[in-house]
Amino acid sequence: MVLTVKDLITTSNIHDLKVICGKEEMNREIKGIKIIEVENIEKYLRGGELILASFLVYQDCTSSQFEEHLKKILQLNVAGFVVKTRDGFEKYKFKYDILKKYCREGNIPLLEISSKESFWNIIRYVLKEVYDDDRGQLKYHKLMNDNFKALVFDNNASPKEIIELLSMIIENPIELYYDDFNCLDLENKKDTKLIRNQQIVEFDPGIISKYHYKKQVYQDFNQYIILITTIYQANINIVINEKKRKLVDLDFIAIENAIDTLRYSFTFEFARNEIKKKYHKDIIYNMINSQLNYNQTTEAARMLGLKEDEYYRIVSFHSIQENKEGIYTEEQLDEIELITREISSFYPNEHIYKNVTQIIMLQKMDSDKEDQKSLERIQNLLKLVRNNILHRNKEIDFDIGIGQIVKGYRNLQLSYKQSIIAMNFMSSARRITGDQNKSIVHYSKLGFLQIFAEIENPDKLLKYIPGSVLKLYEYDHKQNSELVLTLESYLRNNLSIKKTSEDLCIHYRSVSYRLDKIVDITNINFHDSVEILAIKNGLIIYEMSKKLRN
Repeated sequence: MVLTVKDLITTSNIHDLKVICGKEEMNREIKGIKIIEVENIEKYLRGGELILASFLVYQDCTSSQFEEHLKKILQLNVAGFVVKTRDGFEKYKFKYDILKKYCREGNIPLLEISSKESFWNIIRYVLKEVYDDDRGQLKYHKLMNDNFKALVFDNNASPKEIIELLSMIIENPIELYYDDFNCLDLENKKDTKLIRNQQIVEFDPGIISKYHYKKQVYQDFNQYIILITTIYQANINIVINEKKRKLVDLDFIAIENAIDTLRYSFTFEFARNEIKKKYHKDIIYNMINSQLNYNQTTEAARMLGLKEDEYYRIVSFHSIQENKEGIYTEEQLDEIELITREISSFYPNEHIYKNVTQIIMLQKMDSDKEDQKSLERIQNLLKLVRNNILHRNKEIDFDIGIGQIVKGYRNLQLSYKQSIIAMNFMSSARRITGDQNKSIVHYSKLGFLQIFAEIENPDKLLKYIPGSVLKLYEYDHKQNSELVLTLESYLRNNLSIKKTSEDLCIHYRSVSYRLDKIVDITNINFHDSVEILAIKNGLIIYEMSKKLRN
């Protein structure tokens, strides 16, 4: 089919197309379409193309240089020019005036569209009208590939800029979500989750595709979900919301090219962040371990963007045990690395540092109080990492010790010490609560136990333990019995023999027998609330002392 400039104006449904000059030549045939992407675009023209021009490419050209390029373009008998006006267009006005002059002299159609209109609508229309489907898709793929690759390799575009360009091209909003369906917010404004309904189905985009698409109806519009894996093995869901207009085959070509570029961008960003993290690692380590003097701490805080009037806390993650030979296996070290990346993806704006056995996060807080969202986010992270560990068939605990919120970067070492204490309290917390899956301990919730948690000499802790508790532990050790375990369960279940028997999965008569034995050994009075409180605390302190000895 022959497509003319007049057809573009009258039948394309492109709004705001304004004829500046060349009205007598509106019947010029459009044989192709090209965006001016480089100064010497004339080398890539065959003749008869409609030229889409924003003068950004020529911003470093002098007027004479611009005229030389323009003359060469006009020698190829182009179909016409479309110029887009936008913010800051005034500084290119003198070059636009040169283009007008040449178009008037040569009676060449010159059209203008406002900043609200997209070049991509014109491109899609021309390709559909001038070429058959296969050739049109091929040329559109080339355009998309050139534009998106230029973003990364020429302009070092961030993932956010790539998503913004794709959203503009397909005229629909786009969101990114982690594998746990929490929003990967590139602007730090959203705290949403991806909701997948039961009617989600496989979707064929109608093009040769490298990616796997799913489709679902959400609210009153279609959602297209594409799962990609980044270089650091983090899965990300790209969600296209078909709110404004229906997607066509060319849109999915744009999406494919954008995903390729997005993966490159994540790779570059990952490499930059790795260099930055290695540099910041030593700074954070020295700050939280009090190895810097006053002036050095001030300079370190400046490098990290920390302030004296803002609130922070240290969160310690994932303590692992060395093997019998006193070393850590390659498998353990690889797992630490993977978990570090997962945490970094989940908390992209926080300072995260790892050593062999631990991962440390310096987290900025909004105030000196932890809000519900912060609590839920930590819980969501725990679920995500645990699920991924399970998916990788690893048998490694993932624990979280949380220090108190402190004001100013000079108090970070205090929060760090508290996070380690909370982490070390984990096994005691599991024993006390009977919850073997417990994996988060807040130092601030230890209450008066903070006093004992900060004692580093296990022998000093023994004087706070009632003699009855020590006698019971000694009896268990000699007789290989389970009286301490029975006592803990009995106290935890509010002195209920029935609940204790259910908890320990033994007959209630066995519980009664063990309780009688406990009384014989210790002379505990279960009706004395003061003594019972001392016993409860003694059991906790004994576990803490045992942890220190190990």
